[in-house]
Amino acid sequence: MANLDLIVVEENPNHLEEFRSSLADSTLSVQYFTDGEETLNKLEEIRPKVLVISLEMDSVSVEDFLIRFSQKCIWDNMAVIIASNQDIPKKDFFSLASLGASDTLKKPIDRVEFLEKLNHFKSAA
Repeated sequence: MANLDLIVVEENPNHLEEFRSSLADSTLSVQYFTDGEETLNKLEEIRPKVLVISLEMDSVSVEDFLIRFSQKCIWDNMAVIIASNQDIPKKDFFSLASLGASDTLKKPIDRVEFLEKLNHFKSAA
């Protein structure tokens, strides 16, 4: 089983490039996925400290992703950040948090905010 600092799941190529450029100078070990289903299948082999998933995935809804993720009992103190094109209302975040989400991140990515969140969750793991 491989251990990584971070997995990013983003189906939109433009947002994926934002994540890549935000992490270009980082020393974090990162793996990128463009498909939620593929990520679910790989998470038994790869255990990141932080998982960033897009709210706007086409392959699987975030809610379904989090439910299936928790059914596989893969959490192991992993932080899950939900990235979204828009602000997530508090009641929606509470619903996602009840499924295992740790935090949110607004797209387009603010590099400083993103790296601060990653450092916080990585050090807490």
